[in-house]
Amino acid sequence: NFANPAITARIVLMVSFPSAMTNWVLPLWYKDGADAVTCATPLVTEGTTDQALLSDLFLGYCGGCLGETCALALLIGGLYLAARKIISLAAPLSFIGSLFVLSWIAGDDPLYQILAGGYKDLTGSETVTITRAQQKITAKDMNLKVGQTSKINAKTSGDGKFSYMVSGDAVTVDKNGNVKAIEPGTATVIITASKTKHYNAGSTEIKVTVAEKTVDMLRLYNPNSGEHFYTASVAEKDTLVKAGWKYEGFAWKAPAYSKTPVYRLYNKNAGDHHYTISRSEKESLEKAGWAYEGIGWYSDDAKAVPLYRLYNPNAKAGAHHYTTSESETKALIDAGWIGEGIAWYGR
Repeated sequence: NFANPAITARIVLMVSFPSAMTNWVLPLWYKDGADAVTCATPLVTEGTTDQALLSDLFLGYCGGCLGETCALALLIGGLYLAARKIISLAAPLSFIGSLFVLSWIAGDDPLYQILAGGYKDLTGSETVTITRAQQKITAKDMNLKVGQTSKINAKTSGDGKFSYMVSGDAVTVDKNGNVKAIEPGTATVIITASKTKHYNAGSTEIKVTVAEKTVDMLRLYNPNSGEHFYTASVAEKDTLVKAGWKYEGFAWKAPAYSKTPVYRLYNKNAGDHHYTISRSEKESLEKAGWAYEGIGWYSDDAKAVPLYRLYNPNAKAGAHHYTTSESETKALIDAGWIGEGIAWYGR
């Protein structure tokens, strides 16, 4: 033959189909996630962090042309041809043996050179480019009420770790994707899956809509002490009614959660309750012997409906009264009570 048939065919294919002859589908792509590997040989990666494993070269986990991938298949094919006496083992063994010796003399790994398809100093320098698959993230928009907490159920086509960033004040999100509704409104949560060995980073956005949740505040009166009592608990209301308190009905609507809690305190000596949004007032009463009973409810940060606070200087119990009614406020002031302004806000 005036020309080597194999190399002639390779040249024709390279000229006719340059992209197909230089872009190799990564073996087992469905496990690793990469779209393709573009390279002529893995020899250039020898001695770097991307160096292929000998087992991958031997079993064909590196893409490439015949001779560059799956030495096991070539070995089986060569032994089959030799057994059928189609070829002689003298030529391939002498070539492989010469490559082994030359690689060893040059200080390179002989097995790596053989399994990779040639000697790197003879084949020249090539570039290995790995194209990673883009991670696709799926997550649903969320609808919450103030005070509720829910977890983002995000999924990714890759194996990146999720991180979250919030745009807006309606919610907060922790590192585990737990969303807490803070105030009415909307917020955008940006979900990002980190870049990994086989996948590029990916991101998506979800919209979180927060609706206001309110609770009914109930008002009771103790005819023996003259104290008015306020609670959101129906069970507590029923217990007090059984104990002789008079239920006076609905008082106002309070937000289920806000940034402004209303503290509840109790004076066991006077049998009186006190309510305040002031932390300093709460701490002063505690120092004076009042028992702190926790957060009673929350004040509306939007300041929709004012709750007026009045003080009776003559009363031992029930000295403070709270109401949304301007007419009731005026009537009590006319009767000698002292108006102390707005205590907090309802809805």
